[in-house]
Amino acid sequence: MDIIDNIGNGIYPTPRKFESSEKPKTDKVIYILIGLVLFFIIVSIFFFIFSGGSICGDGNCDKTENCFICLQDCGSCPVSSICGDNICESGENCYDCPKDCKCGKVHYCSFEEKKCVKPICGNEICESYESPSNCCLDCKCTFPGEICNKKTKKCRIPEMNLTDERAIGLTTKHFENLGLEVTSIEILGVGSYNKKLIKKVRVKFFKENWFVYVGITEDGKIIELPIS
Repeated sequence: MDIIDNIGNGIYPTPRKFESSEKPKTDKVIYILIGLVLFFIIVSIFFFIFSGGSICGDGNCDKTENCFICLQDCGSCPVSSICGDNICESGENCYDCPKDCKCGKVHYCSFEEKKCVKPICGNEICESYESPSNCCLDCKCTFPGEICNKKTKKCRIPEMNLTDERAIGLTTKHFENLGLEVTSIEILGVGSYNKKLIKKVRVKFFKENWFVYVGITEDGKIIELPIS
């Protein structure tokens, strides 16, 4: 009796036939999954090695990371600003783009800090918007004879030891000795001339339509001043 007959007679068991949805298909899926896992592991290892050990998502923006490849660690990339669009955007300042970043009143753009700052009277720096008329503590008085009033922070001419009445009397006597008749004398205030304090006087003579300007020092000396 041959083998075929034995199988048909029940001596040998009949081999089981697999359905298409059973073990061969299951093994194929498992192999694919294992292959994918190994692929991602290998790719992750290579990425870790070539990236210098940085991992996107660890909260540290490493040297090999930037805002384009790792938003989680390095944050969003800044939008490029346009100077001249009347909008003071990030990256612009009053020095590099004064058209967009304008300083307000009593403020000026600092060259060192590149931002709008307010001048501080008393820091021994004569800044923008400061002058002898509003901050003589920083901006020294420019006219001879002026002194700085530390309370008002303004330069002023000190008081003279010469009254207006005495100045008028000295002026009248001076021109009478020259044979000139004075018709009007006007005190213009205190000033300086050749580094000396003087009281300025404007004089008009009889039947004359022109004026003469003189200065009188504290010791009573008369100085004819040029017409300015």
